[in-house]
Amino acid sequence: MKRKGLALFLCITGFACCLHAAASSDSVSSNCFNQGKTKYLLGDFQKAITDFNACIALNPRNTQAWLMKATAEYNLKMYAQAEKDCGRVLKLTPHDFQALNIKACSEEKQDKFKKSAKDFRKSLQENPRYTEAWLNKGLLELRLKQYDSAIADFTILITIKPACENAFYQRGKAKYEKHDFDGACADWKHIDDPDEYQDLEKLILICK
Repeated sequence: MKRKGLALFLCITGFACCLHAAASSDSVSSNCFNQGKTKYLLGDFQKAITDFNACIALNPRNTQAWLMKATAEYNLKMYAQAEKDCGRVLKLTPHDFQALNIKACSEEKQDKFKKSAKDFRKSLQENPRYTEAWLNKGLLELRLKQYDSAIADFTILITIKPACENAFYQRGKAKYEKHDFDGACADWKHIDDPDEYQDLEKLILICK
């Protein structure tokens, strides 16, 4: 009986130690993530990635860490790695519309246009009101000279977010490329500060 009692005591204390170790690991992982997030917001993407990697080493299923790491990599023009890390997020959470958007942006930067368009569509299927994906999908179509599709996407974005000046700017560019100068000018009139947009002052001269 004494041996059984000792075995039970060891089992209980061992379990308690495991719980304490797990709690400590979660705490360290959380601290690493928060440090990485702070550095990310300050624009120190390389150091943020180091912290996110430390967080992931302790908790490989932390999708937030994977996603922010991918976003930092995208900002550092590490497009292939960003695409790969977004894929890791999507294995854990297949319906993550933000990961699909960043993955699509990374693919577009690598000239993987078909994959990029497909992932933008998936992102919007998961969240039809996700304005960033509408903007990025429109920009891809603008780059590919698919002006009607781009205009349609920017129009949806404006419907969701009427104060989005960038959507008016980009839709105006698409209309301008289609020689719809009146339509382009009508869009550009929604922009309060033309200095924020490349070449807009030159384009507005067309409207005068």
